[in-house]
Amino acid sequence: HIRTELSVRILKEMRMFIAASIILSALILLIFFRSFTAMWLSLTVVFIGVIWSFATIHLMGFKISVLNALIPPLIVVIGVPNCIYFLNKFHTAWNETGDKKKSLVMMVDKMGVVTLFCNLAAAIGFAVFALTQCQILKEFGYVAGINILALFFISLVLIPAVLSYLPPP
Repeated sequence: HIRTELSVRILKEMRMFIAASIILSALILLIFFRSFTAMWLSLTVVFIGVIWSFATIHLMGFKISVLNALIPPLIVVIGVPNCIYFLNKFHTAWNETGDKKKSLVMMVDKMGVVTLFCNLAAAIGFAVFALTQCQILKEFGYVAGINILALFFISLVLIPAVLSYLPPP
């Protein structure tokens, strides 16, 4: 009975944390960029990252635990700055050049390396948990490290691709 009750509680709290982190992130993005397009693009990147994190947990044969339930909100918290970096650089480059193609190239050129190292450092930091003797920490380390790097590639591919089809800011 206790195990079932704990599982139900973890599931409810995980849903609450994911919803709260996405709603708060959406409000922050909307305040910063004053654009629903930028907000929805960022939330799409983050949503794909969250789905991939659940997929990674399942594909690796792990169960949702108290610690693994923190991975989706972690992906949201790490994914939103990626989007802010890319979108901010795109808007800055657009103001400098007035050319969308040049702005996209400048955005990827300048911010690609920066976000790569930010995400790589975060992924290594969380992946260190995989070196411990505790099984739950190992699972958390593997899934968090893999998905933080995957989130970088999602951002790097999806944001420029979508921005190339949207009208200029």
